[in-house]
Amino acid sequence: MLAEQRSPALPDVPTYGELGFPQMGGGGWFGVVAPAGTPPAVVAKLNAAIHKAMQAPEFQKKMTDSGAILIPGTPAQFAKDIEQAVARYDRVSKIAKIRAD
Repeated sequence: MLAEQRSPALPDVPTYGELGFPQMGGGGWFGVVAPAGTPPAVVAKLNAAIHKAMQAPEFQKKMTDSGAILIPGTPAQFAKDIEQAVARYDRVSKIAKIRAD
């Protein structure tokens, strides 16, 4: 499993990190982005609304049932996660000699 922690839906499946491959990253993820230049107050309001929605039991159940692990965070942390993913996949593409044509 690519996640940093085991999935509650698959508690017996170890993560790649547990198997000795921490460089595999944190797995797939979903998030919400806004256009560059969006006012910080708008981003903060959107982030607060998303956090509130994530607390709804129905939403949590749907996510858990699908194997997702909810990880609320800040816009700055999400930006850092994106930067790290881009850097990781850039390294992979260079090693595999993958080019965008």
